[in-house]
Amino acid sequence: MSITTAQFTLLLMSLTLMLIQLTVKNKRLEHIFFAIFCGSMVMVAVKQLSAESLGPMQYLIGVGTCATCNCIWLVARSMFSGEKSIQGKHLLFAGLIAVLVISSQLIQLSLATISDHGQFLRVVSRFIGETITLLSSTVLALTFWEAIKGFNQVNKPQRVQRILFLVPFCSGVFLCSIFAKSFLSESQYTLIFPWLVTFSASFILLSTQGILWWRRKETKQQSVESTNAQQSNEIQKDEVLAKAINTLMAEQKLYLLPNLKMLDLATKLDESEYKISRVIRNDLGAKNFNAYINHLRLEHSLQLLIDKQTQHWTVLVIALESGFSSVTSFNRAFKAKYQCTPSEFRLNQDSHSAILAG
Repeated sequence: MSITTAQFTLLLMSLTLMLIQLTVKNKRLEHIFFAIFCGSMVMVAVKQLSAESLGPMQYLIGVGTCATCNCIWLVARSMFSGEKSIQGKHLLFAGLIAVLVISSQLIQLSLATISDHGQFLRVVSRFIGETITLLSSTVLALTFWEAIKGFNQVNKPQRVQRILFLVPFCSGVFLCSIFAKSFLSESQYTLIFPWLVTFSASFILLSTQGILWWRRKETKQQSVESTNAQQSNEIQKDEVLAKAINTLMAEQKLYLLPNLKMLDLATKLDESEYKISRVIRNDLGAKNFNAYINHLRLEHSLQLLIDKQTQHWTVLVIALESGFSSVTSFNRAFKAKYQCTPSEFRLNQDSHSAILAG
């Protein structure tokens, strides 16, 4: 593989990973910063590929390389210290490095295009270059610190994620700085350094994307587990509420009140009408509140209809004693459930056992 092919591969990889971040739903800061980092790596690859053909204009492309080490630091901080750890001072520090890189590239463009460039620009260029080197070294150390900070306090998967980040990051820093500058001659440096940059950048891109996928899967799993726990908790609460409703009805026989409303029940149980309605439907098996109350009233009326002590009561009295507001509503509800009227039920003794068993 030629260096051009490797750099073109880096270009496509960076562009693809940047687009992947843009498609992520519910983006976190780590996705945003990584997308910026990928975009900056696209410009790094483009600059390397077009340096010979563009000449001094390559420095305009170099302006876009202002979000590399500073942005991967923000990615590491947001991943390992949390989104809330990103404050204005961190963005300001990363932004300062970006401004210095942009300024350096523009000055290089001026020095390359203006024939009579003054001593002042060269001095400023050297000063900015040294400042960038100092700040870049600092931000690289901070990136390393973000990954090892609190390493023993996190769980095993998070430790593995930090190691997966540190291995390519430390390898890239070592190869592109210590190894390249200490062990390579000038001719070797010119030949090998582009390979080191391309390899290191690709390694960092792929490992960071892998960590982001892993963290996203963990977030989804945690969301599912949280939802399941909430649902389980709601089910348990509904079961307790269902028992409370049945107990209240059995002890206080509220269903015998002709004007009983769901609000009355909700007030006694200190629950919302919505929860009462949901429990009646899901746990007590009734279509709605009125159907539940009518069911209890009809069961009560059956006992009155077969009780020998109330045989002399009229259907109207039984209706009123069972909580119905009128004999008409009582007859209608009774027939809808038992396929006969209360009077017919009294006359047909054979139907007693069948209805009571049902």
